[in-house]
Amino acid sequence: MYPGCFELPNVICVGGLGINGKIYEFSGYGEKIDIYAPAEKVYCLMPEDTYTYSEGVSISVAYVTGTIALAKSINPTLKCEEIKNRLHKCYNEELNIPVLDVKKICIQE
Repeated sequence: MYPGCFELPNVICVGGLGINGKIYEFSGYGEKIDIYAPAEKVYCLMPEDTYTYSEGVSISVAYVTGTIALAKSINPTLKCEEIKNRLHKCYNEELNIPVLDVKKICIQE
C-alpha cells in the first residue's frame, strides 16, 4: 500500500469493491484506505474502440481520479485536505467502509 500507508494530505489510498458489494479479494483494506470504488467486472473501453470487462484496483483508482478531476473542474480552488474530507463523508454504514459517491465529492451540501 505504498505510498498510501503514509498519512499525507496529498495521497489518497484507494481500495476495490467486488460485484458482491464487499471488499474485492485482491484489494488492500483497513484504516489506511481512504475510499473504495468498483474493481470487479467493470465494463471498459479498450484499444480499437472495443469494450471488455476488466478488473483490478487500478480500475478503482481510475474511478476515484476521474471523480476528483470532475470535482476540481467544478471548484478549481479545492485543496487536497478538502477532497480527502469529502471522501471520508462517503461512509457507507451497511458496508462499514467509505464507498465512492460522486455527488458527495463533487457537490458540497
